[in-house]
Amino acid sequence: MYGQYFKRLRNYKKMTLGEAAKDITSSPALSRWENGVDDIRLKKFLALLDRVDITPREFFAYTEVQGNLDNSYYDELQLLVQQKDGQRLHQIFLRQISSFHQTKDPDILGKAVAAANSYFSLTKINCLTDADLKSFKDLLLDSEYLDFKSLRFLENSVYLIDCDLLISYNSKVIHQLSHLEQVDYELYLNAWTALTNIVFSLIQQKQNSVASHILNQLLTIDLPQQMAAFKIRIVFLKKLLAYRESGDDREINAYLKSLTEIGLSNLVSELLDYWDSIY
Repeated sequence: MYGQYFKRLRNYKKMTLGEAAKDITSSPALSRWENGVDDIRLKKFLALLDRVDITPREFFAYTEVQGNLDNSYYDELQLLVQQKDGQRLHQIFLRQISSFHQTKDPDILGKAVAAANSYFSLTKINCLTDADLKSFKDLLLDSEYLDFKSLRFLENSVYLIDCDLLISYNSKVIHQLSHLEQVDYELYLNAWTALTNIVFSLIQQKQNSVASHILNQLLTIDLPQQMAAFKIRIVFLKKLLAYRESGDDREINAYLKSLTEIGLSNLVSELLDYWDSIY
């Protein structure tokens, strides 16, 4: 997906394939990535962004604006959660699950579960039937290797999945992290989103020791500077667990204040949402 957006930027800058690829990758390899035929490694991806003079943050902001209809669907769910519009989320769920029952399309089931997951985050009501949830779990377990679709399904279902399956999937994602980093930056990004969502769900379910163990694992993994926000989320979740144990909020408030002072107000707002939804 990101390749097509890079191609647009390269064309805007009137840069040929050879000029963009020089000393980074081959022209055929770049062409395959731009056309969605092949993936590209993280280091090459970052070097290519530098070649067209755009930062990763600017690039992802651009892709969000240019995003496809599928992204728009998940963006809408997130916005409705922020607006606390449970009624609209439930309507979207009913429409999607009805479509799944008619078509048996697994992609539609994934969208229905994402709507149900968002609805549950607001209401703590699970609107999925046991049969539909089983179909979705079977879908999650179907593939041995993680891809964009399975990671998206996972990151948008964590509130509806039982702890044992979440823990199992966490191990699977961590085990494949190095591979995903080498294969494609987008997959790597989605893997980290899935991991932080899993931990947050476990914290909500008061699985404190398991959540703490996973967070300790994640803190040992080096992340590119461009993904520092994930490290901040992980540290915050550790402090949230400490607060749950001690009831002393001074350390967590000091951490939020320091993030605000360095200009990360948007991220602080997200972390406060974490705190509110747990307590």
